[in-house]
Amino acid sequence: MWWASHAFAIPFVSGLIYNWVISTKGYKMPNWCYNTLTIQGPKAEIDYIKDRLNSPFTLAQETYGMGDISSMGFPTKIQQVTYSNPVFAFFNIHSYKDDGITDEEYACQPTRSGADMKDPNWFAQEVAHAKTQKDWYSWNNSNWGTKWDVAVRDEDEYPNTELIEYKSEGDDNWLVYKYETAWSPAVTILTKLSNLVPNSLLTLEYEEETGWGGELEIVRGDVKEIMEYETRCYACQSFDCVEYCENDCGEFCSECSQGSWQDEEAMAKCQTHSVLLTPSRKKES
Repeated sequence: MWWASHAFAIPFVSGLIYNWVISTKGYKMPNWCYNTLTIQGPKAEIDYIKDRLNSPFTLAQETYGMGDISSMGFPTKIQQVTYSNPVFAFFNIHSYKDDGITDEEYACQPTRSGADMKDPNWFAQEVAHAKTQKDWYSWNNSNWGTKWDVAVRDEDEYPNTELIEYKSEGDDNWLVYKYETAWSPAVTILTKLSNLVPNSLLTLEYEEETGWGGELEIVRGDVKEIMEYETRCYACQSFDCVEYCENDCGEFCSECSQGSWQDEEAMAKCQTHSVLLTPSRKKES
């Protein structure tokens, strides 16, 4: 499964870039993965986990996010970020505080192992090193499967995390959340969430912004892949059917011929896709 082999690798590769960018006082933004999580189960578990995920908390964060580190390796200043109504928080499933990590240790920026990148095993050495670290970036990736929480902080004016459905009555009960994670779906933390509600079914639908995605079911820490795809046509909702035209005129669905993007000038010269242009468009091109 893609998520099993890359859940830590993708964010860590970006982390190598991130460390360099931080040192030069810039930022590296991730691709976003769009997630819809449904939790179905007994009323008692649904009510319990809804309240737990939305429990208020504070999180340690370095005040100067550009690497203002003391000689001991700790941030010179730490601020406590408040989440009064987080909605859905990885922190409330498993936090660094549960592992006995101090605010000073957690708020530090990540470090590298010093492995020689010419060594064929350098990447494995870097990953192994990161999994032993207590800084926010390394700990989050190791324990959540992504570098940032999805919780709504107090100053968020336009949060991307929301509870979109909640039913708690009778025998059929559920919660449905939407949220965005960095680089990949955060499967690691969801396996831990599933163990908190052992009689419930977690269903995760996810899609990364470049087009790949899938669907997973999780029960008591066990993950079952329902579907995985590399591309999806938004016009007809078919999967793995979008291909790039060898004449460089766009990407088109083999099922419905709609394009995810297209260059009409190039299409007019393409024997395969020129037929998709209207007569007026052909004339303009």
